[in-house]
Amino acid sequence: MKERVKLNAGVILAIVLGTGVVVIAFPQVAATRYGYFDAHNGREKVEWISFGHVYQQSMADTEYSKLLKNLGYKETPAEWKLASRQSIGLRKLFPPGFVDYQEGTIEAQSRMFAMTVELKKVDEAKARELVERFRALIRKGDSSEVRQYVSLLSQ
Repeated sequence: MKERVKLNAGVILAIVLGTGVVVIAFPQVAATRYGYFDAHNGREKVEWISFGHVYQQSMADTEYSKLLKNLGYKETPAEWKLASRQSIGLRKLFPPGFVDYQEGTIEAQSRMFAMTVELKKVDEAKARELVERFRALIRKGDSSEVRQYVSLLSQ
């Protein structure tokens, strides 16, 4: 009888330790990818989080942030807003698999805005005026107004 209890305890301990090793060594098994958008500077940040631990983080410039730098705007303190969330690995099996937030729409519209300004080859004074209006809309945070402004600009 004691051997059976020891065997069961050993099997349970092996399963718990094996699960712990998989969770720690292979975070992509059950991780979440969070995307953030900096409303002030136009940059994007991506964090990969598994069980509360950030195991990968990256920041990158976008077309919009490059436009701001080209026009001479100074970098201000970042205001990161959650733009998207995507479940990776086993978490993909449980809802929600992918969630797009309002800031994700604004991030996409900022790319469209920057490409439109670049393609139309607007002079610097006009570009600064357009950017000021666009920045005000982003700070306001209404994605429908941002989308409407970009669509009017592209016409």
